[in-house]
Amino acid sequence: LSTVAVYLVLRSSKEGSEWTPILLAGWCLGLSAFAEYVAAFMALPLIVYLLRACGRRCAYVFGAGVFTGPVLHLFFNFVAFRSPLVFPESLKPHESEGLLDRFDIAGLPGHLLAYLVSPYRGLLLLSPVLVFGIYGLYRMIRNAAIRRDGWLFVGLFLSVVIPYSMWWDWS
Repeated sequence: LSTVAVYLVLRSSKEGSEWTPILLAGWCLGLSAFAEYVAAFMALPLIVYLLRACGRRCAYVFGAGVFTGPVLHLFFNFVAFRSPLVFPESLKPHESEGLLDRFDIAGLPGHLLAYLVSPYRGLLLLSPVLVFGIYGLYRMIRNAAIRRDGWLFVGLFLSVVIPYSMWWDWS
């Protein structure tokens, strides 16, 4: 769903189409955050991209679409657990911490390095095709016609890799 959201944002910004695909992109991203919370962080680079590509109206429409995901999630929690603020992760045995307490900003540099180049979980070692992606991003950013798209992909990558690198359970 998050990939569909990125596709719809890129297509809509290029074609200058109506607001419906942008709202659908927001819905897709909001619903993907329902399953994977980190997807919600992708909204920030997409909103910045929309602000620069087609203005505030597009960014507001997209943001309204994204907002439906958390609303549905809170409604689901209310129906399932009788409280909108009870998340399934808090019901696991021996889990007393809240969701935000599971992130450790102090561990970010070491975890980021491990996430990228560790022999056990390093993205660049386990998926060497990503090196070509880095080269592609370099080429996109150097090309004036698609520079904005290149920076969007850099922002999307960082919006995923940074929260995952701050996750506490790396030991």
